[in-house]
Amino acid sequence: MMTWSHAFRPPPLRQGELDHLCGLYAIANGVRLLLGMLPTRIGTALLFQELVRLAGSEVDLQAALTHGIEAPDLWRIVKATAGSIARNRGVRIVADRPFPSRSRPSPDTLRREVAAGVRTEGAVYLVGLRGGFDHWTVVRRATPRALFLYDSGPLRRIDVDPEGRAIIDLDPGREYRFEGSHIFRLRLAHRMTSAVSSTPRRRSTTTPTEEAA
Repeated sequence: MMTWSHAFRPPPLRQGELDHLCGLYAIANGVRLLLGMLPTRIGTALLFQELVRLAGSEVDLQAALTHGIEAPDLWRIVKATAGSIARNRGVRIVADRPFPSRSRPSPDTLRREVAAGVRTEGAVYLVGLRGGFDHWTVVRRATPRALFLYDSGPLRRIDVDPEGRAIIDLDPGREYRFEGSHIFRLRLAHRMTSAVSSTPRRRSTTTPTEEAA
């Protein structure tokens, strides 16, 4: 016969522990960071409502909630979000992939791309981590030895060790990798124009991209 005991009390579940919406949170955080949005509850709630509406037109929300959103689907949601912001806010966000979809850029290659993009154009990067666990996050800046995150969870940085491996601060025993299909770059169109006009052509280091249609 089963008896109940109040001696053992499992810790309460925290919001976000069971859902797999890190992709939508990454888009929301990336947009807020790019636009410099004040973290007001109303503004953030409206942004998230729009993301859920757009996601619902691209994926099955029940599957997304319980299993996450695959990279091709999230890419379509990113482009739809950029279009929605252009129509409703009059701000043009350019979304593209800085690496070919089938490539596997090294941590140092990604670090150099982030450093250049942030410095010249104020770019924001949505990155899907691949390794011990799959997770979408936002990379906000880079140093010679680390990528710093703007994450919906507890992650703060990705270290690049002397051997060139990507190590997460909360999971130091496991190496993570990056795939071109899981790296999206967000930029404001007016910042891109400003950066191009102020940079001598002969010093340009722009790499080919797959800009959103």
